[in-house]
Amino acid sequence: MPLPGFLQSLGAVFSGQTRPREYNFDPVHLSLFDPRPAGTPCDQAPPGKGSRNVLCAPAVAPFVCKRSEQLSFSLAEMPRLMIDVAYQTTVSVVGTDAGTYAVRFCAQAGATNEDDARHALEKITLTRAGQSLKVRTPHYSRERPSSAWVQIEAVRNRAVTVNGSYSYLEIFGINAPVRASTTHARMKLLEITGKVQATAHIGIIDFAGDHGQVQLNADGEIGEINLKLTAPRFEGTLDAKAEVAIRVLLSPDCESPFEATVDRPELFVCRARIAPHIRREYRDGRAVFTYGRQNPVLHFVSHGALVIDSTDRVPSPRLQ
Repeated sequence: MPLPGFLQSLGAVFSGQTRPREYNFDPVHLSLFDPRPAGTPCDQAPPGKGSRNVLCAPAVAPFVCKRSEQLSFSLAEMPRLMIDVAYQTTVSVVGTDAGTYAVRFCAQAGATNEDDARHALEKITLTRAGQSLKVRTPHYSRERPSSAWVQIEAVRNRAVTVNGSYSYLEIFGINAPVRASTTHARMKLLEITGKVQATAHIGIIDFAGDHGQVQLNADGEIGEINLKLTAPRFEGTLDAKAEVAIRVLLSPDCESPFEATVDRPELFVCRARIAPHIRREYRDGRAVFTYGRQNPVLHFVSHGALVIDSTDRVPSPRLQ
């Protein structure tokens, strides 16, 4: 059973005065901001009569079993959405105008025989503890691989908190505060308009939007942040800090003043139309590049590469 593909674009590991790999200076790949939620192995399952079904089907492991569940919670039961997940779990949260939370859960486990696969499947659980949902899976094993998927249609104007470990997170269309954290994985945040606090430890953050109070931090040896600012002016503030790389995609007529800080000037690359208007100075031994005369609303800090492109000047045809 293959591992989830959320680490497919890991950054380079570097230290000291070594120049980052050329990959880190590539422009943002537009496919990173695809708004379609991740699929699950249960999507192709034939509908059952109830809200729960178990299937066994061939896959990479000799025997693989799947289980799906569907749950629903009212606002009285869950005033805000809180999710805690660990190990090989994919979480998709999509904001809707409905007044309830609709949850779909898919679990998959493999083994060398059907009995062991079913036994492993029983260890993958989705439970509710008070106002929090918890997903638990066994530690990854080559002999008994297991994964879980949680898809939630959430109330758009209610806060969301997701804490993950070795788990891919994606959150779309929430107009309320969002707190998200994961480790050794990727997270995708699209069109979130409230206060956002997101951390990927040894991971990657993809963010697209045009307003909010946003704080993003991707640390560790593969820490990357990919940004797509979808309007000429960002309404609010955005602070992004990354260990390996920050890639920014601006609109051609960008009006948002920004400040970009890197360890050395050669780590900063701007291919956008605004390049001639960017100024450089030094503060505390680091290179600081600024755009605009007003106080910056965008702050980028990278210990590796920091590249800025605009949608009209994405250099590679494969990114269009």
